[in-house]
Amino acid sequence: VNVIDNTLEAKPGKEGTLAPVPAGIYCLAQAKEGRAADYAVVLNNRLLGPQSGVVVSRVDGATVATNRIDGGGSGWYGVLVDDCRDTCVRENDIEEVWFGVQLIEGERNRLIANRIRRTLLGVGALQEADMEVSGNTLLACIMGGIGLLWVSRATAVLDNRIMNCGYAGALT
Repeated sequence: VNVIDNTLEAKPGKEGTLAPVPAGIYCLAQAKEGRAADYAVVLNNRLLGPQSGVVVSRVDGATVATNRIDGGGSGWYGVLVDDCRDTCVRENDIEEVWFGVQLIEGERNRLIANRIRRTLLGVGALQEADMEVSGNTLLACIMGGIGLLWVSRATAVLDNRIMNCGYAGALT
């Protein structure tokens, strides 16, 4: 599966109401279809407005690279990697979403050279093993630049630049 060079723009809902925030691009393993989303490539896309950016779930070897994701202050995720192995998220430009890049329950996933600005949390990882977070730039992430919880084995966090992050008092 290749998803390349698309522009997806979501329009905000009514002022003062909670609107659903769908995934702009969703790569999901489907065992019935022979795991067709394994090794998916999501490249050079523009996702604008309130949406959940790129969601990659239960696939192996996916690449999410050089995408521009701007949630306009209402997007939920820039990139969500759920229960994946050997996925590479690199050189994406992500801003004004709640969670820049979130990884959950994966193995050997890599976040390399992403630019993440004006988020609640820049990079979050929960129950990841053997992951790499390197060369990323994180700016103005309210709760923090990088948050890792229950990561294991050979996790590498190298050469990231974190600026003006971790000022949770701005939420009160």
